[in-house]
Amino acid sequence: MPLLTVTDLTKDFGGLRAVSGLSFDAEPGEILGLIGPNGAGKTTVFNLVTGFLRPTARRILLAGRSVVGLRPHAITRRGIARTFQVVKPFPRLSVRENVTLAAFSHEAARRRAEALAAQVLERVGLQDKLAEAEADQADGRTQPA
Repeated sequence: MPLLTVTDLTKDFGGLRAVSGLSFDAEPGEILGLIGPNGAGKTTVFNLVTGFLRPTARRILLAGRSVVGLRPHAITRRGIARTFQVVKPFPRLSVRENVTLAAFSHEAARRRAEALAAQVLERVGLQDKLAEAEADQADGRTQPA
């Protein structure tokens, strides 16, 4: 059974059809790409699948259950989320604290969210940055004054 099934996904903005009849399946562990020129509707598709926009016509199933009409946070808790192109950590929080905030979308208890954050940071090779005082200096893009 596919992990994600999108059938006849359509989105209209007034008289403009941004997405028209898109269908695809994503199997567990499969990596898919969505390509197209600027204005082709790629970001709109992600916003539809993750609940940031409501489709005009649709069927979106995650693990066999419809997610259409659910709010983004509810879809995230079911296992699918989107990221944004501009990464903006909270500058006064440590790396650990920034990642722990994200972990709260999966774990309500603080200790479990902190443990999950530590696992994620280790998985991506940032465990040595856990105690960095300010996250905006830990990402390598911002230089201290």
